[in-house]
Amino acid sequence: EMTLPIGESLSGTVLNELETPMPGVRIRAQSTTSNATRDGWTDSDGQFFIGGLEPNEEWWLQAAISGYPVQWWGGTVEQSDSLPISPPDSPDVAPWILIEGITVTGKVSSPYGAVENASVRVYSNGQVIQSTTNATGHYTANGVPTGDMTAWAAADGLAVTYLGDSDRPDEFIALTENGATENAVD
Repeated sequence: EMTLPIGESLSGTVLNELETPMPGVRIRAQSTTSNATRDGWTDSDGQFFIGGLEPNEEWWLQAAISGYPVQWWGGTVEQSDSLPISPPDSPDVAPWILIEGITVTGKVSSPYGAVENASVRVYSNGQVIQSTTNATGHYTANGVPTGDMTAWAAADGLAVTYLGDSDRPDEFIALTENGATENAVD
């Protein structure tokens, strides 16, 4: 017979940059010493609860929602910079204000003009944000983390092209200010 312990729990509230509660954010607790993970989701009030955490362990918290960079507790997009939490010491975490990231816009064209429905991927700081071009070839990628960014596009019948009209990633743009918009990345 196996007896499962109740385990520890963590709870808190997730807010956007305007300090408004954010529903639908996936919060993942990841053990600092094992492969154990537990997930929870924020409710309509931005509140989350994660139970069943192994006792006597510290946990990193990760937040993920479309339009924002994947980020870690402590105001960072780098897990190595995250602050681990010990549930018995702090079962209720302080309000977590998410980093909004950067908006990247641009246009994809071919020798024939604007390319509709091209798949555009924007890469920065270990994260890839995907977007699709509209009828005029324009795209918008929201929630790109700060860092050195590059982008590439692909469409049916056309070769994959990286930023700088290259066949490989050789041009990067430094994204430094969360909340900013980087236009004309094409």
